[in-house]
Amino acid sequence: MRSHLSSMAIAMVSVAGAVTLGPRDIPNEIIYMSNCDTKGVLSSEMSYYKDYTNSRAGQQPEDIAVLNNLGTVVWEAPVGGNFKSGVSFTAKGLDINKNPGEQCGSGSNGFASFTCFREQDVLLYRDGDKTCNKIYSCSHSNHVEWTQTQASLSSDIVKIKDGHSGTDAFNTIFSVISGNHCSDAPQDIGGKCHISFTCQAPSDEILAAMANYLVQAVGPPIHPETVVTPPTCSGSIACLREALTPCCSQKVDQVASFPSTGKIDVFNRFADDPTHPSLQASLSYQVTCPAPPKCDLAICGFFAGAIGAIPGFGILGLIGAAVCLDCR
Repeated sequence: MRSHLSSMAIAMVSVAGAVTLGPRDIPNEIIYMSNCDTKGVLSSEMSYYKDYTNSRAGQQPEDIAVLNNLGTVVWEAPVGGNFKSGVSFTAKGLDINKNPGEQCGSGSNGFASFTCFREQDVLLYRDGDKTCNKIYSCSHSNHVEWTQTQASLSSDIVKIKDGHSGTDAFNTIFSVISGNHCSDAPQDIGGKCHISFTCQAPSDEILAAMANYLVQAVGPPIHPETVVTPPTCSGSIACLREALTPCCSQKVDQVASFPSTGKIDVFNRFADDPTHPSLQASLSYQVTCPAPPKCDLAICGFFAGAIGAIPGFGILGLIGAAVCLDCR
């Protein structure tokens, strides 16, 4: 543990007013380089937290240094800010091309040195109409937290004749979403098949983003394709009879192929504990269809081929055609 005169501990601004603090160890302090938006008016600030663990759930900072209230600054140039406490902080070497969690640059307040890291451009906190996103952070060790979305789809494929496209099928999730959860009521996706959803998220905003990801990213590759089924009864006498042409002629269908199940998970990952991600939200779906008929194509062919030798073949012909269609 390192002893130093904390950058923000000299004179911290609180609701009650200025509080004078003496020298102490504050190993968990962190300063975020943040870009903010207040009803369309952009600004940049440095946001200070005495303990980084109190910055991960939307808490407001304990002190701020406004760098520009009429636009955002170029963080990648050397930057400096003056906090309300009277302490100044400078940062240099920040690099927008780094990935979240990667080191990029350094900072100083004249009392101690800080190491800076690339942050994911996500919400840090809200204050009324003002929302601030973290771009970089400077601290005494790497405390970067970032969000990772992972989609997994089943290799078990359900083929749906006259089924909806993936985009249309997944879009039915918006019919069952209510706030930050959804009902599992089955939704029709064509071909006598249905899709149902289960989901949980900490906010309706996150759930809506996951639903849009499902529709816009997972859905488009799933679309009806033309499938040609060759005749089942080709070469038989029955194929010459007009009543049986549905059975014995080539068949062309539009078939959509869906992974039977799928899941989207949103994790928070931490640079200081990379092997223990925290699950924040989950959305899954399941496609169900009627069980296919249990029939034997050889039996189907036998019925259709034998019809011409049996009196009253017209009635049996209709039955034969139906059997053949079911077998497909």
